[in-house]
Amino acid sequence: MSEMEINKPELNIFLPEGILEFFDIVNLSEEGGITKIHLDLEF
Repeated sequence: MSEMEINKPELNIFLPEGILEFFDIVNLSEEGGITKIHLDLEF
């Protein structure tokens, strides 16, 4: 659960508001999903 709180603000800085909403849904669905998508967007 700690990782979720750390990833949340990180996404806020890297991703825009529109994408944040999508990540919110993924956050509730799967924690790993956030990291996977985050890396995909970064690359």
